[in-house]
Amino acid sequence: LDLPAGTDELVVQFRSASFHDEKRLRFRTFLEGFDQDWRPAERRPSQSIRYTNLSAGRYRFHVQALDVRGHRSPVATSADIIVHPPVWQRPWFVMLAVAATLGLVWLAFALVQGRRYNRQLAAEVRERTAELAASEDTVRAESQRLAAILESISDGVVTLDADARITLHNTAAADLLARRSDSLADRPLAEVAPGMARNIEGVLKAAGPELRGPQFSCCLETPTGSPLDLECSVAPLTGAAGPGLVVAFRDVADRRRAEQERLRTQRLESLGLLAGGLAHDFNNLLAVILGNVSVLEISPELSADDRHGLDGIRSATQRAQGLTAQLLTFARGGAPRRELTDLGPLLRETADRTLGGTRAVLDLD
Repeated sequence: LDLPAGTDELVVQFRSASFHDEKRLRFRTFLEGFDQDWRPAERRPSQSIRYTNLSAGRYRFHVQALDVRGHRSPVATSADIIVHPPVWQRPWFVMLAVAATLGLVWLAFALVQGRRYNRQLAAEVRERTAELAASEDTVRAESQRLAAILESISDGVVTLDADARITLHNTAAADLLARRSDSLADRPLAEVAPGMARNIEGVLKAAGPELRGPQFSCCLETPTGSPLDLECSVAPLTGAAGPGLVVAFRDVADRRRAEQERLRTQRLESLGLLAGGLAHDFNNLLAVILGNVSVLEISPELSADDRHGLDGIRSATQRAQGLTAQLLTFARGGAPRRELTDLGPLLRETADRTLGGTRAVLDLD
């Protein structure tokens, strides 16, 4: 019994019957968590007891009846009675308050550190800009750094000039297209990946001058003959060499297979719920059939043939209940239960059901 915070009064009612001097029954009570020990036995005509000034905590009520001759009944015990403390005294509230305080402290510290880092980063950017403007060596070092970053990207990246020729690419692009890295430089994209080139042309026509990195999917066939399912994105590239494009692409076959597996799992779960509902409903109908068979079997006027027919109905209904149990196993998941079975009765039941209404005779050895 869960009682809300602020509850300080509890009334417990109980009942006891006696065939001798019921009005003279006495009761011993003990509220575990409140009383130190059992209260002395006394008469309680209302057969109830009231407790006040309860504090938050867990209680259990015990009561025992005594008749005039001193005989005692078994002790009756209630379920747990829980009086919840106020919200601000609950552990989760205290933990939440502590977490909020720590979060505010961390946020303040992060803001201070962020400002310091921004100032430091701005100073580094100004210094680096001056160095790049003053030294070709620094420019060359930055170019090498950019190339290293490009090689570290797991997605394929290629840059195209105004004629859609590949001017720059990383190793991942060559690996995804199943070509040597030195065979991609200065080649038209239409020769290397015709499907991707056609999709990019369509994207450019649809986007026009407002090209903002659109994404599209395409399927390519590598030189080895295996299909490649790619997800691509295109962005404009401007610089001293003239306008161009940056194309990034990745293989999404594994991700799509995972999505298909997830959808398949969801369909199986839905099918399991449906099977479970059908099994419960069908089991209820079978219970009605078994109940009526039990009622008919009580009749003393049944002939031997009628009783044999009722046995067949009972056996078939019980087998149908076994089918519903299998449906419930499918609905709940887990491995089906296997057990040792005597084949003799199983074969006889199956043969009787199969040969019913025919002139064939079963001879089971």
